[in-house]
Amino acid sequence: MNKNAINLNNPAPLYEQILLDIKSKIEKGELKPGEQIGSQIELSTKYNVSLITVKKALSTLITEGILYSRIGRGTYVAEKPVKKFDLSNNKTIGLVLRDLKHPYFSMIVHSIEEKAYEMGFSILLAGSSGDIEKEENQIKRFRDLGVDGLIIASLSYEYKALDYIQALHNED
Repeated sequence: MNKNAINLNNPAPLYEQILLDIKSKIEKGELKPGEQIGSQIELSTKYNVSLITVKKALSTLITEGILYSRIGRGTYVAEKPVKKFDLSNNKTIGLVLRDLKHPYFSMIVHSIEEKAYEMGFSILLAGSSGDIEKEENQIKRFRDLGVDGLIIASLSYEYKALDYIQALHNED
């Protein structure tokens, strides 16, 4: 992994450039299953980026099942790639909630699930625990899985759609 993997003229976010570089090295066999990829500090130095940027890249790769982490021991290449679900034959809705513990949201889930079932849809449920970055990752994961629609629920009294959610709304 070298600094050349990061192109400051590339409009793609730095964390995406890092995760694409790591994926490429795994595909080429330069990083093998079970092999440690280096500490976050080492990766930060090699890519010449902040720790936060490295953490976001690694977090995304862990979420995708490409890497796994052992607390206090490091991050490793996953033994087996996670199989993607084939949702092409199923009508599926991704439901992202900010707070799964709140009783209001259990009523929302119940109502959505009942109506979805009546209409022949399945529901995939994820909670973000109020973490914006986690919410964005859950939404991205559902989109990568190919859901037919998304429902994103929040309990904020002064809710303003995040830029990420607004961009989804503006897509065709």
